Amino acid sequence: MSGGKVLLVEDDQLTQSLLKSYLEKESFQVSIASNGEEMARQLERQDFALLMLDLGLPDEDGLVLIRQTRMVSDIPIVVITSRTQQADRNSALKMGADDYLIKPFDPMELVLRVQNIIKRTQNAGPSNNSSSERLAVGNGWSLDLNSHALKSDTKNTINLTRAEFDILAALARSANKVLTRNQLLDATAHFGNEPNDRTVDVLVGRLRRKLDDGDKGNNPIQTVTGLGYMLDIS
Repeated sequence: MSGGKVLLVEDDQLTQSLLKSYLEKESFQVSIASNGEEMARQLERQDFALLMLDLGLPDEDGLVLIRQTRMVSDIPIVVITSRTQQADRNSALKMGADDYLIKPFDPMELVLRVQNIIKRTQNAGPSNNSSSERLAVGNGWSLDLNSHALKSDTKNTINLTRAEFDILAALARSANKVLTRNQLLDATAHFGNEPNDRTVDVLVGRLRRKLDDGDKGNNPIQTVTGLGYMLDIS
């Protein structure tokens, strides 16, 4: 397979270098974060095919980071850790991790697991349907309710995470009307991880970047001060 973009969150430089080398040999594009703060910043700015996460980071417990990530993203998560307790493994998987490897491990085995998870995730999406319903979302894009993707006749298809889709679908179904943050929080309530106002703001920020046409001030998702957000497609 042709790889994909992977975010490796690991504070040990030797492990960083080793895993980066193995992944890049298999055509993956690897970005590095050494702590939870860097991880959050990169996830907000870019889309990744997979998150590889060490639990023992200097600024935040990895289990907390898994829970926080699952509030806003369905990105596949592979845990790499020295923790051998079954309770930690169970907690990580319960919170939404897709795999759990205990150090030391065979780097090639990790690469194969990553390839399998990404392939399975890509193949798990809804099948194409020429009659699928679409909602206009502005800037030449429409939201395909079958594939959960942004589509346009002149631009590339952009896949959305489940949470991004839920927020944008809620806005699109109430186009040109203001939705409060609480109303948008209700759209992501199925995550069961106590989403908050920050969750909505992060998701809206990511959607704005995907809908941006380069014309500053012309983004269809508008902030209505003191109230919430509105999708302006007038």
